[in-house]
Amino acid sequence: MKNYVDLIGIDVSKLTIDTHMHKTDLHRFFLNNIKGFKNS
Repeated sequence: MKNYVDLIGIDVSKLTIDTHMHKTDLHRFFLNNIKGFKNS
């Protein structure tokens, strides 16, 4: 059985992409379009 160091959650919807890293409490929010991908 593997022990993982960090847990990452990704929520993809029609308009947005939300990501969250549990251990570092880092949250990022992107628009789910070309502009959102270029600004990441």
